[in-house]
Amino acid sequence: MHSNPTQPAIEPNQRIVALDVHCKFTELAAVSPAGKRIASQRCNTTIPDVLAALQKVKKPRTVIIEEGSLADWLMRGLTECGECVRICDPRRNALVAKDDEKDDPIDALKLAQLARGGFLKFVHHPESFERVIFKRRIALYHDRIRNRVRQANRVIAQARLYGVMIRESDFAEDTAAVFKQLPKRKAVRRLPDAA
Repeated sequence: MHSNPTQPAIEPNQRIVALDVHCKFTELAAVSPAGKRIASQRCNTTIPDVLAALQKVKKPRTVIIEEGSLADWLMRGLTECGECVRICDPRRNALVAKDDEKDDPIDALKLAQLARGGFLKFVHHPESFERVIFKRRIALYHDRIRNRVRQANRVIAQARLYGVMIRESDFAEDTAAVFKQLPKRKAVRRLPDAA
């Protein structure tokens, strides 16, 4: 079986339950160790409803979820209830992503089959919730920096439309002096507010 070296491979005697998670509903497909479909169901995307659907599949079982905005929340909620949950990289699942028959129940079954065959790349999720919050705050900081640079580039491009050549570092020195170089038309002078 192929696996991420930091995470053990799925045991061969495990039933594999794949979840195709959406905001309002989750498609569940389970396969036996032999690869036979043993369950498929749609349920609401809430921890109690997903747990109730999982209880219909006998243990030992491993739950597979594709990485997404709900993956960490669902992983934490199910792990707290004693489930073995693995998150996989959706970009590596070409069989699911590029297939002509794009359908949620089929996607969940294909995900389970890929997991059974050892063809998924699993991604790490920190065990500590504090670490998750820290990583999210760092990502927010990087987003804010990218957004500030993007906005500065837009202002610089708009100024060039009027023949004013400025650099980002000019904003730090004397912003008022930079914008005094713009034509004295009222509509143009509103440029900094519009950007």
